[in-house]
Amino acid sequence: MLESKEVWVLDALSAEYNQFFEYLNHPKNVKYFQVEDFECRQLPENYFNYMFSFGCLCHVSFEGITEYATNIFDKLQPNTPCFWMIADKRKYNNFIEHSKEFNIWDALSPKRRKFAPLKYVFDAFSKLARPTYMDLDVFEEGQGHWHDAGVDRTCEMLEKIGYKIVEPDIGLIARDPMIHFIKP
Repeated sequence: MLESKEVWVLDALSAEYNQFFEYLNHPKNVKYFQVEDFECRQLPENYFNYMFSFGCLCHVSFEGITEYATNIFDKLQPNTPCFWMIADKRKYNNFIEHSKEFNIWDALSPKRRKFAPLKYVFDAFSKLARPTYMDLDVFEEGQGHWHDAGVDRTCEMLEKIGYKIVEPDIGLIARDPMIHFIKP
Protein backbone atom coordinates (compact mmCIF):
# COMPACT_ATOMS: atom_id res chain seq x y z
CA MET A 1 0.00 0.00 0.00
CA LEU A 2 2.92 2.35 0.50
CA GLU A 3 3.30 2.55 -3.30
CA SER A 4 -0.18 4.11 -3.43
CA LYS A 5 -0.51 7.76 -4.36
CA GLU A 6 -1.84 8.45 -0.87
CA VAL A 7 -2.40 6.46 2.31
CA TRP A 8 -4.58 7.97 5.02
CA VAL A 9 -4.36 6.56 8.54
CA LEU A 10 -6.81 7.07 11.41
CA ASP A 11 -5.63 5.84 14.80
CA ALA A 12 -6.57 6.36 18.43
CA LEU A 13 -2.86 6.56 19.28
CA SER A 14 -0.44 9.23 18.10
CA ALA A 15 2.08 8.61 15.34
CA GLU A 16 4.81 9.46 17.85
CA TYR A 17 3.59 6.88 20.34
CA ASN A 18 3.37 4.22 17.62
CA GLN A 19 6.67 5.35 16.08
CA PHE A 20 4.68 5.05 12.88
CA PHE A 21 6.81 7.19 10.58
CA GLU A 22 10.10 5.90 11.99
CA TYR A 23 8.95 2.32 11.43
CA LEU A 24 8.05 3.05 7.79
CA ASN A 25 11.06 5.29 7.08
CA HIS A 26 9.00 8.51 6.83
CA PRO A 27 6.94 7.94 3.66
CA LYS A 28 5.82 11.22 2.06
CA ASN A 29 2.50 9.86 0.78
CA VAL A 30 1.03 9.04 4.23
CA LYS A 31 -1.35 11.31 6.14
CA TYR A 32 -1.77 10.26 9.77
CA PHE A 33 -4.59 11.49 12.01
CA GLN A 34 -4.96 10.75 15.68
CA VAL A 35 -8.69 10.53 16.36
CA GLU A 36 -10.83 10.55 19.50
CA ASP A 37 -14.11 9.43 17.95
CA PHE A 38 -15.60 7.80 14.85
CA GLU A 39 -16.78 10.99 13.10
CA CYS A 40 -14.23 10.79 10.23
CA ARG A 41 -14.40 14.58 9.88
CA GLN A 42 -10.75 14.74 8.71
CA LEU A 43 -11.64 12.81 5.56
CA PRO A 44 -12.91 14.44 2.35
CA GLU A 45 -16.20 13.27 0.82
CA ASN A 46 -16.29 10.88 -2.16
CA TYR A 47 -12.50 10.63 -2.13
CA PHE A 48 -11.26 7.16 -1.22
CA ASN A 49 -11.11 4.19 -3.58
CA TYR A 50 -9.84 1.54 -1.13
CA MET A 51 -10.31 0.88 2.60
CA PHE A 52 -8.45 -1.62 4.77
CA SER A 53 -8.43 -2.28 8.51
CA PHE A 54 -6.35 -5.05 10.06
CA GLY A 55 -6.06 -5.73 13.78
CA CYS A 56 -7.82 -2.56 14.93
CA LEU A 57 -11.58 -3.02 14.87
CA CYS A 58 -11.42 -6.06 17.16
CA HIS A 59 -10.59 -3.55 19.92
CA VAL A 60 -13.58 -1.32 19.11
CA SER A 61 -17.09 -1.86 20.44
CA PHE A 62 -19.80 -2.88 17.99
CA GLU A 63 -21.39 0.54 18.50
CA GLY A 64 -18.08 2.19 17.57
CA ILE A 65 -17.71 0.03 14.47
CA THR A 66 -21.27 0.91 13.45
CA GLU A 67 -20.63 4.64 13.92
CA TYR A 68 -17.40 4.39 11.92
CA ALA A 69 -19.06 2.44 9.08
CA THR A 70 -21.86 5.02 8.94
CA ASN A 71 -19.59 8.07 8.96
CA ILE A 72 -17.08 6.77 6.43
CA PHE A 73 -19.73 5.73 3.88
CA ASP A 74 -19.89 9.14 2.15
CA LYS A 75 -16.09 9.42 2.15
CA LEU A 76 -15.80 6.43 -0.20
CA GLN A 77 -16.18 6.51 -3.97
CA PRO A 78 -18.69 4.14 -5.58
CA ASN A 79 -17.42 0.55 -5.94
CA THR A 80 -14.69 1.04 -3.34
CA PRO A 81 -13.38 -2.34 -2.16
CA CYS A 82 -13.23 -2.53 1.64
CA PHE A 83 -11.57 -5.15 3.84
CA TRP A 84 -12.13 -5.25 7.59
CA MET A 85 -10.75 -7.73 10.08
CA ILE A 86 -13.10 -7.99 13.05
CA ALA A 87 -13.36 -10.15 16.16
CA ASP A 88 -15.64 -13.15 16.03
CA LYS A 89 -15.79 -15.37 19.10
CA ARG A 90 -17.07 -18.38 17.17
CA LYS A 91 -14.14 -18.34 14.70
CA TYR A 92 -11.67 -17.55 17.48
CA ASN A 93 -12.85 -20.49 19.60
CA ASN A 94 -12.72 -22.79 16.55
CA PHE A 95 -9.11 -21.70 15.99
CA ILE A 96 -8.22 -22.41 19.62
CA GLU A 97 -9.91 -25.84 19.50
CA HIS A 98 -7.87 -26.74 16.39
CA SER A 99 -4.68 -24.89 17.34
CA LYS A 100 -2.50 -28.00 16.97
CA GLU A 101 -3.20 -27.88 13.23
CA PHE A 102 -1.51 -24.47 13.09
CA ASN A 103 1.46 -25.27 15.35
CA ILE A 104 4.72 -25.51 13.39
CA TRP A 105 6.47 -27.42 16.20
CA ASP A 106 3.75 -30.08 16.20
CA ALA A 107 3.99 -30.37 12.43
CA LEU A 108 7.78 -30.79 12.56
CA SER A 109 7.78 -33.12 15.55
CA PRO A 110 8.96 -36.65 14.69
CA LYS A 111 6.20 -39.26 14.70
CA ARG A 112 8.27 -42.44 14.83
CA ARG A 113 8.94 -44.05 18.20
CA LYS A 114 12.69 -44.25 17.73
CA PHE A 115 12.76 -40.42 17.77
CA ALA A 116 10.83 -40.16 21.07
CA PRO A 117 13.57 -38.15 22.86
CA LEU A 118 13.58 -35.64 20.01
CA LYS A 119 9.79 -35.46 20.19
CA TYR A 120 10.08 -34.29 23.83
CA VAL A 121 12.31 -31.42 22.67
CA PHE A 122 9.78 -30.41 20.00
CA ASP A 123 6.94 -30.62 22.54
CA ALA A 124 8.89 -28.36 24.91
CA PHE A 125 9.42 -25.80 22.13
CA SER A 126 5.75 -26.06 21.26
CA LYS A 127 4.75 -25.17 24.82
CA LEU A 128 7.27 -22.32 25.02
CA ALA A 129 6.18 -20.87 21.69
CA ARG A 130 2.47 -21.08 22.47
CA PRO A 131 1.02 -17.54 22.45
CA THR A 132 -0.41 -16.49 25.81
CA TYR A 133 -3.67 -15.38 24.22
CA MET A 134 -4.47 -19.03 23.63
CA ASP A 135 -4.81 -19.54 27.38
CA LEU A 136 -7.27 -16.69 27.82
CA ASP A 137 -10.86 -16.09 26.92
CA VAL A 138 -9.92 -12.71 25.50
CA PHE A 139 -13.55 -11.76 25.04
CA GLU A 140 -14.05 -11.59 28.79
CA GLU A 141 -14.01 -8.09 30.29
CA GLY A 142 -10.48 -6.92 30.97
CA GLN A 143 -8.76 -9.64 28.93
CA GLY A 144 -7.34 -7.74 25.98
CA HIS A 145 -10.48 -5.71 25.42
CA TRP A 146 -11.62 -7.64 22.41
CA HIS A 147 -15.18 -6.99 21.33
CA ASP A 148 -17.08 -9.86 19.75
CA ALA A 149 -18.59 -8.00 16.80
CA GLY A 150 -19.34 -11.29 15.08
CA VAL A 151 -19.13 -11.70 11.33
CA ASP A 152 -22.88 -12.24 10.83
CA ARG A 153 -23.89 -9.24 12.94
CA THR A 154 -21.26 -7.00 11.33
CA CYS A 155 -22.27 -7.99 7.79
CA GLU A 156 -25.92 -7.34 8.64
CA MET A 157 -25.01 -3.90 10.01
CA LEU A 158 -22.93 -3.04 6.93
CA GLU A 159 -25.80 -4.00 4.62
CA LYS A 160 -28.25 -1.85 6.62
CA ILE A 161 -25.95 1.14 6.13
CA GLY A 162 -25.84 0.50 2.38
CA TYR A 163 -22.70 -1.54 1.75
CA LYS A 164 -22.74 -4.72 -0.33
CA ILE A 165 -21.08 -7.80 1.17
CA VAL A 166 -18.80 -9.54 -1.34
CA GLU A 167 -17.47 -12.20 1.05
CA PRO A 168 -18.24 -12.46 4.80
CA ASP A 169 -14.79 -13.97 5.37
CA ILE A 170 -12.11 -14.18 2.69
CA GLY A 171 -10.25 -16.77 4.79
CA LEU A 172 -7.02 -14.79 5.08
CA ILE A 173 -6.59 -15.48 8.79
CA ALA A 174 -7.37 -18.67 10.68
CA ARG A 175 -8.26 -16.81 13.87
CA ASP A 176 -10.26 -13.77 12.69
CA PRO A 177 -12.67 -13.08 9.84
CA MET A 178 -11.75 -10.56 7.15
CA ILE A 179 -14.92 -9.14 5.59
CA HIS A 180 -14.78 -8.01 1.95
CA PHE A 181 -17.47 -5.48 1.09
CA ILE A 182 -17.98 -2.55 -1.27
CA LYS A 183 -19.77 0.76 -1.29
CA PRO A 184 -22.09 0.34 -4.31
